[in-house]
Amino acid sequence: QGPDAIITAQFEKERAKRRCRHSRIDEEVAEYRAGYPELRDPVDGPDLNLDFLSGRIPCSPRGDFIDNIHAKWWGQYDLLESHHGYVQWLFPIRERGVNLRAQPLKKREADAIRADPHLQAKIIKSYDMMLDFYGLQRMSHVGNDNDDDNGDDGHGNGCEVERHPKNWRDRYSNLSSHPHNFLRITRILKCLGEVGLEKMKFPFLRHMVAEVFDHRQLRSTRSTALHYWVATLKDETERAALEKCLADECSLAPSS
Repeated sequence: QGPDAIITAQFEKERAKRRCRHSRIDEEVAEYRAGYPELRDPVDGPDLNLDFLSGRIPCSPRGDFIDNIHAKWWGQYDLLESHHGYVQWLFPIRERGVNLRAQPLKKREADAIRADPHLQAKIIKSYDMMLDFYGLQRMSHVGNDNDDDNGDDGHGNGCEVERHPKNWRDRYSNLSSHPHNFLRITRILKCLGEVGLEKMKFPFLRHMVAEVFDHRQLRSTRSTALHYWVATLKDETERAALEKCLADECSLAPSS
């Protein structure tokens, strides 16, 4: 077997591995979009996610109460980067994460959050903190410290995302060089969809697609991460629009 044949065989082996990995990812995210039809929550036991979001307990390990995290951790980029236990509490999803002290989101907890604007506002404030960590901001959030922010500025623009004018270059560089944040973003997007904030996902993803293909930023998110993020969209029309952009390597400009 000559060198060319060996290289070709290695290439085909790696391509088969990628296809298998992408197929597994597709199955996982399809189960998420379908609402985990086979998943059954425990009947008994505490609802730790509601307790945390309501301010009754701190997250663990080495965590804090949610209001303290919003007040004291915002802008503490080294802490937000190196601490690996808080994201599972701020953005609970139905799947088990790496922090075994955090509880997967129960369906009854998700229903309770969707029905309570105050609890939704806690999720949104966590989302805004992480947007800042990634060098982004919501357009309507500039100068808005409203603890009951519901993600809408009253003009339909509350979900639109833009670069943070003060820190985007450094934060984009950090995101590109620390790919574990790609998994964090996947969790954030899934959480938004679980707690009645699906509307916030498409503007974020549209911005990211534009950054990658129009402005040639965040190129490391181009493949698996960006495709995985787009696949979390539950609206078929939105998902198809962005998937077409990914296939054509173009962006979808915000509608005026």
